[in-house]
Amino acid sequence: MDKAEAAFRNVANAYCVLVEGYTGAGWNEFQHELRKSLADLVAAAHALPAVEPTDADSRDSHTGTVAADIWKTEEHLRVQEYWLVFSPLDHNDHEPVCADLADDLADIWQDLQAGLLAANPTDAIWGWRFGFHSHWGSHATAALACLHRSSNKETNRPRGRKGAELEERSYMFIALKFHSDEDTPEKILQAIPIQWTRSWVKHEPAGQMKRKESGCVVERKLQSPDDPGDVLGALVDLLLPFVSEIKALRSLPGFMVEASISIYMVGDDRPPCHFQQKVVDGLAAIGAELDIDLYALPG
Repeated sequence: MDKAEAAFRNVANAYCVLVEGYTGAGWNEFQHELRKSLADLVAAAHALPAVEPTDADSRDSHTGTVAADIWKTEEHLRVQEYWLVFSPLDHNDHEPVCADLADDLADIWQDLQAGLLAANPTDAIWGWRFGFHSHWGSHATAALACLHRSSNKETNRPRGRKGAELEERSYMFIALKFHSDEDTPEKILQAIPIQWTRSWVKHEPAGQMKRKESGCVVERKLQSPDDPGDVLGALVDLLLPFVSEIKALRSLPGFMVEASISIYMVGDDRPPCHFQQKVVDGLAAIGAELDIDLYALPG
């Protein structure tokens, strides 16, 4: 066995055992070990040799069945949702996007497991190295940065939905999402040239699942006492100049426009949520469905 392969296999096994076994006890110790494990993975991945994959498709098919155990870790994370810039080197696209530590850990685990279960060592090396540069490496470095920041501040406040740290005031996510059954969102992006928060392609990994559609979203976050109806109205205003283009996009298979508001209410704080008639008319003009979710968090 190649030394670089052996070294990576050891740290990959250690990572999988660590996240599979976490039950919520000893968060500070777990966070410390997780940071070290992620750093070890990144360092070991850099040492993997460049190889070509074989023609054999020898990966074990039960990779995903164990993944359910990883999602149990989600219930115990004291830090989960965090913010990052998806394209840090693109000065024209630097809107922050919401990331999820649980998704990061699960995606890394799944990519590592695929190699650990591969019958051919060459395929394992190729998969780990390719995934490092194209998928799991981004999750690892983002998670490492999140945990590094978290370890340098107090994280013992009560936690809310998905274990995320509670904020002092209620907060909200407002989004307009376009998606279709096309393989990529290129037709949507070309028809509506606004600054999207993020986009994705069909079958792209999303946690332990794969996306069933392609799409793009423009999203904003705000805190009480701001009114999400006003922010939604501003997003609708961005799209009203493209009503004719949106109507043409309805010829795409499975095309849908969805407006969503997720409100996380802290304690007794009840943020306002009003829709002016022009917002309702704007949603109707672009043919958007409206979904509002309320989550009560302890204060």
